[in-house]
Amino acid sequence: QLVKELTAFSRHATIPELISMRAAFYDEGCVSMVLEYMNRRSLQELLAQYGPLPESLLQHIAAQVLRALRHLH
Repeated sequence: QLVKELTAFSRHATIPELISMRAAFYDEGCVSMVLEYMNRRSLQELLAQYGPLPESLLQHIAAQVLRALRHLH
């Protein structure tokens, strides 16, 4: 199952809404994935710093998530 998921994840590297996986490796019982560096903070950090986000920003985030899910489905 893990190999299938890693293979599927690596196939979607060209979708701009998804981070890309650079590599994956197995070492001493653990699977590690090397992912694209994200130079933005997490959504949790933004909420902690700014509180509730404006609806226009939430619409933009939701649209990106839905586009990514559509490609993965």
